[in-house]
Amino acid sequence: MANQCPSGCGKAGIGNDKCGLLISSYVLAGLAMMLNIRLSYSSAPYALIRFMLPENLFSVFVRRIASALELWCLPSMLVGNIIDLLLKGIGADEAFRSKAGTGTGDTGKLRELALALHNEASSLNTEVNNVAGDDAAKVLKAKAGENDSIPGTLRYLAKELHEKAKALASAASGDSGAASALATAVGSTEGTSGDSLRKALKALAEDPGTALTTKATAVKNAYENSAGAGVKPRFTALQLKETTYNANPTTKPLYEAVVDAMTAFENVYKPEELLRDAVGNGAGESTGLQKALKDLYDGSILNIKDLNSKAKAVKNQYGSDWSGLKQKYKLVVKQETAYTAGETIKTQYETLVDAWNKFNNAYNTAISIAKFGVIIVPSIICQWLNFLTYVVLLIVYVAGGEQGYLTEFYGTIAVSGFVFGINMTLVYAADWNYTPVYIVGENCFPILTSFIHYITTLMFGNRRKWNSDYLIVCVDIVVAIIISFAAAVVWTAAYGYCDNGDTESVDYGHVFVEGFDTSTVHWQIISPTLMVIVGMGLVYAIYPGIAPGMIVPFYLIDKIEMVLLIATFFPPVIVALLNRGELGNPAKARSPKSCPDTGGGLGGWRTYTPQYCGDDVKTEVNNSFWHAFDILLVIKISLAVIFIYSLHYRDSSLSRSIINQPKMSTALSIIFYMCHEILLALGFAGVIANNGGTYVVLPAQYIGALFMIFLAFYSEGYIIEYKSHDPSSWPTEGMTKWNAFCYWCKKASKITNQNPTSWFRLISERFTWLPYTRLY
Repeated sequence: MANQCPSGCGKAGIGNDKCGLLISSYVLAGLAMMLNIRLSYSSAPYALIRFMLPENLFSVFVRRIASALELWCLPSMLVGNIIDLLLKGIGADEAFRSKAGTGTGDTGKLRELALALHNEASSLNTEVNNVAGDDAAKVLKAKAGENDSIPGTLRYLAKELHEKAKALASAASGDSGAASALATAVGSTEGTSGDSLRKALKALAEDPGTALTTKATAVKNAYENSAGAGVKPRFTALQLKETTYNANPTTKPLYEAVVDAMTAFENVYKPEELLRDAVGNGAGESTGLQKALKDLYDGSILNIKDLNSKAKAVKNQYGSDWSGLKQKYKLVVKQETAYTAGETIKTQYETLVDAWNKFNNAYNTAISIAKFGVIIVPSIICQWLNFLTYVVLLIVYVAGGEQGYLTEFYGTIAVSGFVFGINMTLVYAADWNYTPVYIVGENCFPILTSFIHYITTLMFGNRRKWNSDYLIVCVDIVVAIIISFAAAVVWTAAYGYCDNGDTESVDYGHVFVEGFDTSTVHWQIISPTLMVIVGMGLVYAIYPGIAPGMIVPFYLIDKIEMVLLIATFFPPVIVALLNRGELGNPAKARSPKSCPDTGGGLGGWRTYTPQYCGDDVKTEVNNSFWHAFDILLVIKISLAVIFIYSLHYRDSSLSRSIINQPKMSTALSIIFYMCHEILLALGFAGVIANNGGTYVVLPAQYIGALFMIFLAFYSEGYIIEYKSHDPSSWPTEGMTKWNAFCYWCKKASKITNQNPTSWFRLISERFTWLPYTRLY
């Protein structure tokens, strides 16, 4: 499983959304899954004619075909949500616990490998600290650097430390000269008299090799100096004044700058010691990662909360590229060139790297194996099932002579709906970092399919020469087969073959592992959650059966579709560009997804200070302006009310300005659907930004799907009831508006509920149970 990713990406984790292979897989997954929506809605006018159904059945036909997709995705989405929650709550952590090992003697388990890593790190630290030997002296000289202008060298970092300490000393009062003493110990220049650190580093760096050990010892003494005059004891004394510095708004940032400068210096001077201590204290297992692993094994599945807490403690100790054990290892790796200066140290370093790789791969396997088996493998299977359903759909559509197999066509759409539901939840569960990219993929299909639709129309649009309606849907299905095949191949390659192409190859490197996120969910999540629910929930209750289906002439419906196929591409693409920082780091910090917050989690739709979001974004960011898009919620709901009102009050000025007015009805239909697209693009990113990636995003999606599907069903019942009445004898004539509203709700519910068992089985006859006769 440790095959390197061609994109050279890092281990999957929070904020890691740059892998080209994963981006391609999520874009294609979104594109492939949305194609059955295309076949259910956009191709409906042509399929209607292919199956020789009258045009006045369009609204009912498109709803009935779409309902096959929508209804059957509900149970599979529920299954996907339950699987994801059980994995996060129990499965992943229990699998992780089983890999911890019974003790340091449990061969191949994490505790045994952590002990081996600790021993190798301790040995390397011992070798490097032995500056009385030539190898250690050579390594320290390499770390010192050729001059004090080369970033990352000890001479440069010592200069930075002096400048920060001097600035603090100038501003501080009442610190008993602690900052000034530290600045003196470091040295104002490399030519300073006395035993300053900078002077000792310069002398070591310029030694031709005749007195390396003596000068390396001088550097060590200048840093440590057991008499209290060294840099380390002076810094320790400075830390005792932290309360004094933090009490003054002027000195607080200056003190923090000194701490950062000292940390940067020690990261180069003694990364071996930092790594050793991060691992633990050896056989005792009472500190660091070793203690966390021991505690994890002692956990029990019978106490889920405690098990979750202990698993998270191990992950926190392991850390990432910017914190924890992994960061300490990266610091050691940065000194690889320096280690080559000492032959025995170079050998010890290589032994350490081997110990790290064994532990790291075992760790990644331990945290990833459950998710790989429960989420990733089923998602790969679903991608291939999605492809197969399109193949079957083509066979069913082509067969059946002039009238075709309408029942089988419906049944295949229903099966694809079941696959669609679980596939979508598995894709979301796989890695929410790529959710905005996935949504881009969902909205790439309009431009692609509209282009293909345009070419197909040019080629086969002559109905005298070609069976145009039949061929257009055939081409749509063939395109779906090709794209879904590509999606399945790339998804399989991304998760079933390629993993990580960073500095080392990591098992299951593309598997994003997360438990229940304990980051505080911001109250601002209410807004994007409503965007997801309303954006999904209301759309197919109105579109396309009511608007444009019942307010514009039939011939305009396809033209509206063509406009939307292009327009819907832009909202998610713009959001994705902002989220990925393609428009600059300041834009990324203010994107709907935001950046990691210094207080933990993501910043959200509020004022926050980014922890990291590019070098040019370090100050407070006000990201609350995204709430202004809440107006789209009002617009979408208002348009839905307006459309229905216009159908029932034909003599009103509002109705006369919309019904059968091509420009106005077309514009409002497009605005309604674009509200849906913008709300979803912003909503999903906003839920993640407000720390809802664990608890909120999938439930919000499922609630939105419930509303979408059941409102769509009742919309179908409403349309059937509406079309069964002659305007000259309208059933609600003389009723109050409230009574009329209740009448239509009751009738729509009665029609929708008259045969509920049919929702959960394939229809056995060709739509003959539909009350078509009522539509004539």
